[in-house]
Amino acid sequence: MGQHQCNEPLMPGPMIRDTVNTVTSALSGIEHWLGFGGLFGIVKNFGIIPDADFDFCVFYKANWDDIVRKMELRGYRCSRVLLNDIDRKYALYAGFNRPGYPHVCLSFWYHSHDAYWYCHDQKHEVSGVGVPSGYWFKGIPDSMIGPGMFFMAEWPGISQTFKVNVPMFAGSILDHCYPCWAYNKQRFNISGSKTVDLSKMGAVRAGHAVSPLMVQVDSMKRWKDDRYISLEMEKGRKLWESEVRRIKIA
Repeated sequence: MGQHQCNEPLMPGPMIRDTVNTVTSALSGIEHWLGFGGLFGIVKNFGIIPDADFDFCVFYKANWDDIVRKMELRGYRCSRVLLNDIDRKYALYAGFNRPGYPHVCLSFWYHSHDAYWYCHDQKHEVSGVGVPSGYWFKGIPDSMIGPGMFFMAEWPGISQTFKVNVPMFAGSILDHCYPCWAYNKQRFNISGSKTVDLSKMGAVRAGHAVSPLMVQVDSMKRWKDDRYISLEMEKGRKLWESEVRRIKIA
């Protein structure tokens, strides 16, 4: 299998099949699901993942150390783990690399304030296992996602029959994370096997403005401060609304 180019979308075929099979095997016994670009691909894009990596999700407090060990037994190297700064037994994000395969991202979803939050931290990244200088979260209302709210779906365009766990309300979640006016104009516009590079949405990706639920905290202990979190949620919503207006006008 050749090395996947990070500036190309992932097309249905052995690379997707093998990655899904490997990761779901490593996560056996842990409730997990496909998220973000992978979810978009399986639900809305004929099995094509517009992003250059795979995103899987588990709930917070899943044993990250055991997951890392199982992934490494399957040929992956753990490149990054973001830990909870007030309880380092628990992770919020892990990244994995394997030669010839797409990068795998694993988000540990934290429940608070009527939503499940994932740490999409592009401002405070760390290499290896450690605590960042702060955390950037985006959230999904817990009416859309939660334990047991998943079903098994087949991957379009792959002849071998196999399934992967996806959220029951996948369409609503995708519309929440990637408003159609935004995601369809992101880096790739795919028609059949032809990929057209589109850069208009580059600023949106860099600015993280893809969710009306956004919170930035300097420490995980901030989640216990209801007033602070409420102010951050209001700030995040205003930023998101501002970005929506800006992009619609552009």
